[in-house]
Amino acid sequence: MSNRAAIVSIMIDLDAIQDALRPIERSTGSFAALARIRRARLAISLAKIELAHALHYAVDPVIEMTIVEPVSARLTGAAATSVLTDGLSS
Repeated sequence: MSNRAAIVSIMIDLDAIQDALRPIERSTGSFAALARIRRARLAISLAKIELAHALHYAVDPVIEMTIVEPVSARLTGAAATSVLTDGLSS
Protein backbone atom coordinates (compact mmCIF):
# COMPACT_ATOMS: atom_id res chain seq x y z
CA MET A 1 0.00 0.00 0.00
CA SER A 2 1.39 3.39 -0.95
CA ASN A 3 1.70 6.23 1.54
CA ARG A 4 -1.10 8.10 -0.16
CA ALA A 5 -3.41 5.07 -0.01
CA ALA A 6 -2.56 4.60 3.67
CA ILE A 7 -3.35 8.26 4.39
CA VAL A 8 -6.67 8.02 2.58
CA SER A 9 -7.51 4.87 4.54
CA ILE A 10 -6.65 6.55 7.85
CA MET A 11 -8.71 9.63 6.99
CA ILE A 12 -11.69 7.46 6.03
CA ASP A 13 -11.40 5.67 9.38
CA LEU A 14 -11.22 9.01 11.21
CA ASP A 15 -14.30 10.22 9.29
CA ALA A 16 -16.15 7.08 10.38
CA ILE A 17 -15.26 7.76 14.01
CA GLN A 18 -16.49 11.34 13.70
CA ASP A 19 -19.72 10.14 12.11
CA ALA A 20 -20.22 7.63 14.92
CA LEU A 21 -19.91 10.44 17.46
CA ARG A 22 -22.69 12.53 15.87
CA PRO A 23 -25.69 10.56 17.26
CA ILE A 24 -24.02 10.39 20.66
CA GLU A 25 -23.52 14.16 20.56
CA ARG A 26 -27.17 14.73 19.68
CA SER A 27 -28.48 12.46 22.41
CA THR A 28 -26.36 13.62 25.33
CA GLY A 29 -28.01 15.76 27.98
CA SER A 30 -24.87 16.81 29.80
CA PHE A 31 -23.04 19.97 28.80
CA ALA A 32 -19.77 18.49 30.07
CA ALA A 33 -20.24 15.35 27.97
CA LEU A 34 -21.22 17.44 24.96
CA ALA A 35 -18.07 19.51 25.34
CA ARG A 36 -15.93 16.37 25.52
CA ILE A 37 -17.55 14.88 22.43
CA ARG A 38 -17.07 18.13 20.51
CA ARG A 39 -13.48 18.34 21.70
CA ALA A 40 -12.89 14.77 20.47
CA ARG A 41 -14.42 15.56 17.07
CA LEU A 42 -12.33 18.72 16.81
CA ALA A 43 -9.18 16.79 17.72
CA ILE A 44 -9.94 14.29 14.96
CA SER A 45 -10.42 17.13 12.45
CA LEU A 46 -7.15 18.71 13.48
CA ALA A 47 -5.37 15.36 13.27
CA LYS A 48 -6.59 14.92 9.69
CA ILE A 49 -5.39 18.38 8.73
CA GLU A 50 -2.02 17.94 10.46
CA LEU A 51 -1.53 14.59 8.77
CA ALA A 52 -2.30 16.03 5.36
CA HIS A 53 -0.02 19.03 5.86
CA ALA A 54 2.84 16.96 7.27
CA LEU A 55 2.81 14.79 4.18
CA HIS A 56 2.37 17.77 1.84
CA TYR A 57 -1.01 16.67 0.56
CA ALA A 58 -3.73 19.13 -0.30
CA VAL A 59 -6.34 19.36 2.44
CA ASP A 60 -9.86 18.49 1.37
CA PRO A 61 -12.13 21.50 2.08
CA VAL A 62 -14.73 19.11 3.51
CA ILE A 63 -12.26 18.06 6.19
CA GLU A 64 -11.58 21.68 7.12
CA MET A 65 -15.30 22.49 7.23
CA THR A 66 -15.79 20.09 10.14
CA ILE A 67 -13.92 22.55 12.34
CA VAL A 68 -16.49 25.31 11.92
CA GLU A 69 -19.67 23.37 12.56
CA PRO A 70 -22.33 25.50 14.24
CA VAL A 71 -23.12 25.04 17.91
CA SER A 72 -26.29 23.11 18.65
CA ALA A 73 -29.43 25.28 18.68
CA ARG A 74 -30.19 24.13 22.22
CA LEU A 75 -27.04 25.84 23.52
CA THR A 76 -26.96 29.58 23.96
CA GLY A 77 -24.82 32.21 25.60
CA ALA A 78 -22.17 30.96 28.01
CA ALA A 79 -22.95 27.30 27.30
CA ALA A 80 -22.26 27.74 23.59
CA THR A 81 -19.11 29.74 24.28
CA SER A 82 -17.92 27.07 26.70
CA VAL A 83 -18.37 24.29 24.15
CA LEU A 84 -16.46 26.24 21.50
CA THR A 85 -13.59 27.28 23.77
CA ASP A 86 -13.32 23.85 25.41
CA GLY A 87 -12.68 22.36 22.00
CA LEU A 88 -9.92 24.84 21.28
CA SER A 89 -8.16 24.84 24.65
CA SER A 90 -6.88 21.27 24.70
